[in-house]
Order: sequence, then structure tokens, then C-alpha cells
Amino acid sequence: MPMPDTSNAKKPEMKPIEKDWYEVKFTDFKEKIDKNGDLYLEVQFDFEDSNRKAWNNLSYNSEYLYGLKQFKKAIGAVDSEDNLTQYKGTRLEIFCKNRVYKESNQTEVVDYRPFGSGDTMPQAPKDEDDLSWMEK
Repeated sequence: MPMPDTSNAKKPEMKPIEKDWYEVKFTDFKEKIDKNGDLYLEVQFDFEDSNRKAWNNLSYNSEYLYGLKQFKKAIGAVDSEDNLTQYKGTRLEIFCKNRVYKESNQTEVVDYRPFGSGDTMPQAPKDEDDLSWMEK
């Protein structure tokens, strides 16, 4: 089959995501090395109510392990767990907000919680830059 002509192809415009908690499935992860040589975990999520996906990078740097800790807790992994393969497909909730990067809307993952635990978790912030609610 011949390759299609792409002369009229345009970059699809992603609609901005509303700042809120979303039900997702943890679908993939990869360990990567950043430009400074530091190891991190890239995690991927599929939204349950749309074709949207989200990714987040979780640092292995000892100063920034809280994000990885929250993610592990949300998927039911213990702190000492070092292989997340068995957790692929796990449902959880992620708090997302929109950010614009290079003139494109992107989904930014801000926090994690176990699926169905919304009644016991802190409410989302009214000011998107105020993340003090995550420390509770």
C-alpha cells in the first residue's frame, strides 16, 4: 500500500483539560536518563472516558521521591517495590491541569490517589499554582 500524501496534514489541536481529578489506567512505564544523567521513571496513563493519554516523569533523585511515593501508593505498590510491571492496568485517579508548551496544550499530572478514594482526599486547589493542599 502506498504511503498517503501529507501535504495538507495539520497538527491536531488538543483541547485544554479542565483542572480536576480523572479516572485513568496505568498503562506503561520506562526508566530513562535525563540530560544531566539522572535516572527517572516515565509513566503513562489512559483516560477512562476518552482517547486522551497523559505522561509524567517521576524522579529517582532522593530530594524528589515524594511524587514516586504518591504514585506507588495510588497503584497499591509498597514503598520498597522496584518492579511495577504487575501494576499495569491498575485504575487510579490523577489530578491534572492544562499547560501550554510551544503553543500546544499539554496535560500536566500534578498528583495521584487510589481509585475511588476521592471522598477522603484533599480538594483540588482553587489557584492552580497553589500546591500546598498536596502536603496534607
